[in-house]
Amino acid sequence: MTVGNRECGILFADMPRPKAAPNPGCCLHPPLSVPTTARQKEEPAPQPSLGELSASDITHNSTRLSWTVQAGDFDSFLLQYKDAEGKPQALPVDGGSRTVTVTNLTPSHRYKFNLYGVSGRKRLGPVSTDAVTAVVPWGEEVPTAQPRLGKLSASDVTHNSTLLSWTVQAGNFDSFLLQYKDAEGKLQALPVDGGSRTVTVTNLAPSQTYKFNLYGISSRKRLGPISTDTVTGAWGSQMLLPAHVPLSCLSESAPVPLPWTVHGPLYGASP
Repeated sequence: MTVGNRECGILFADMPRPKAAPNPGCCLHPPLSVPTTARQKEEPAPQPSLGELSASDITHNSTRLSWTVQAGDFDSFLLQYKDAEGKPQALPVDGGSRTVTVTNLTPSHRYKFNLYGVSGRKRLGPVSTDAVTAVVPWGEEVPTAQPRLGKLSASDVTHNSTLLSWTVQAGNFDSFLLQYKDAEGKLQALPVDGGSRTVTVTNLAPSQTYKFNLYGISSRKRLGPISTDTVTGAWGSQMLLPAHVPLSCLSESAPVPLPWTVHGPLYGASP
């Protein structure tokens, strides 16, 4: 800078700059957005549960069972119990039912009933109750138990026959029916009276496998079958004389072929 004939220098000292007042409306880092409501988790449907099982209207051969459901719904129900002979019985019931009548029970017998609820593939429960059937009313006949077959077995097997024997576990049958297929595949049926426990099957083919099925007939019902397999012997493996022809009666008028073997050279044959 020139003043008159002199040059003057002006030194400007560094002055501190005033600090800018903070702007309350300005924000360097905006806040993170937070959802106003959290997502709600889907809660599974409550598992159905059974209530109580009770028996009513008990007679000498039946009873009525009723049950409650505390929560939810079941697809179906399954009632289980053991009969008078100790065999397990199962009775399916639809899911909308709350009662069922059980029949064909035995008089004066205690039963324990177990009820399961089926939901999806799960079986829930059981709930249980006991019931004792009543005695038979005066003058009423007790129905006889259904007869049951036991086992069937084969013995005394020859090349063309076999003896079949069987047992009966309970009751009586009016008759029996034996069925099998012959060597040509044709079905054969042999009726047998109800008092018999054995039968001989003849006219079989040698070296043949046979499957025998035995049915029991009771009041026009065919029960069973029980079965057994057997293989007949080869031809000539066993030759049995008929039981009604004694050896003393053998003659030229009633010849019976007998097998034999010859050891050593034949008579009259040249060495």
